Amino acid sequence: MPRDTAFFLAIGEKFGLGEEEYAELDDLLLSEGLPESTMDVCAAEGFLTAIAIGPVTVMPDQWLPCIFGSEADEPPELPSPKVVRRLIDLIMRLYTSVIVTFEVAPEEFEPTFYTRRREDLHHHR
Repeated sequence: MPRDTAFFLAIGEKFGLGEEEYAELDDLLLSEGLPESTMDVCAAEGFLTAIAIGPVTVMPDQWLPCIFGSEADEPPELPSPKVVRRLIDLIMRLYTSVIVTFEVAPEEFEPTFYTRRREDLHHHR
């Protein structure tokens, strides 16, 4: 395995989200303390994927407010600092996992999508 590939795989394993953390991020993004325009985890994953594979590097301070439905120069109103730290940690780890996937094995990328069953909305990975 090339050295760069091993490096990216190690980063992905250390910083990627497991299913429980992915669900926690979704719950936090949909929680009452956040603006109603906040993306859910599927939308955030798609947004972060577009940023990660785009032709121009976009810094987190430019795209992070957009996840919460704000303009880059307008910080959103967020709940307690503890919740904000956890949210940002999970969002950055999701972003890192997307970057690692596209660096190491882009053919392995599987976006999350919605399906409807019995009038409930479910996320599938």
